[in-house]
Amino acid sequence: MSSTFQNPTAATKFLQTMRVLDSMNASSADLDKGIKLLGYTCSLLTVFLSPLGRDTMSSPTSLTKGLFSMHNNISIARYALRIVNGMPSSIKAAVDGSWEYGDLDDYEHLLDEEKRSDGSATKKNITASPVASLAEKSLPYSMLGYYPLEALAYFGWMAPGMLYDEKPPTCHINASPLTKLWTYIRDKENHANTNLVSAASCCFWLWYIIADIIVQSDRVKRLTAAINELESSSNDSKEKDEMLVNLNEQLTDSKIMLTRECFFLLPGVHWSLPNWDKKPLLPRWLLTSLMFGEAVTGFAHSYMKKDRAMLGK
Repeated sequence: MSSTFQNPTAATKFLQTMRVLDSMNASSADLDKGIKLLGYTCSLLTVFLSPLGRDTMSSPTSLTKGLFSMHNNISIARYALRIVNGMPSSIKAAVDGSWEYGDLDDYEHLLDEEKRSDGSATKKNITASPVASLAEKSLPYSMLGYYPLEALAYFGWMAPGMLYDEKPPTCHINASPLTKLWTYIRDKENHANTNLVSAASCCFWLWYIIADIIVQSDRVKRLTAAINELESSSNDSKEKDEMLVNLNEQLTDSKIMLTRECFFLLPGVHWSLPNWDKKPLLPRWLLTSLMFGEAVTGFAHSYMKKDRAMLGK
């Protein structure tokens, strides 16, 4: 028996880790984070293993070529997963507001009497600002633009014949306007570059990133103020302690979400530009490092939340 399993504490920690990872696989969002981390780990390795000062894939070795191929294959697989999972989630959120945080829990009754007499500051902490509220409501609509265009780009890369004809199609002069439009779209000569479609989809993703930065920044500000206000109260009830634990957990989550969106911001701009493939804004080492940083942060965040939930903390 290995030394790991001779030590009960190590064995318990190992089994708990396996349980958490297994529970993460039940969530499509958490599963995607694990796959993304694997993909950008491969991509980052190609950067570190490349000769200094040389473009990563200009003179690839068999190892870096293989790692880069793994990264590309994983990225394409994630495109396919988002076709299945992305649109239903976005439509549901647009209809029922399930992506919205809502107001903070009302904690005014836990404050000292003199602070309860003027609850304007407290109510300001509880409710999101108008700008943040509008940004929050816009989040699912940004994805309703992102996912269809991303799917179109995916089909354009993987099965271009689905989008246009290799031979220029013919159209009768008396054909209906709709038929003429469809013929124009199917003509390879008129077909938009698939990378431009991808750039258009990333414009909607950039909208999401900026909107969520506004949302999370507002939440961090309000949660910090609420915690400070509640901690200054002389109330020593169990309800106050539970409220503080809850607010601190929300603050941690919002700070991590804000960190992830900051990692995403420059890549979002990079991939939204029409010539991102020919004249990239960011050098590949920086782009890969930012995406790897987000992947690690997102995966660790999901892992900690699952672990905390399973341990009942």
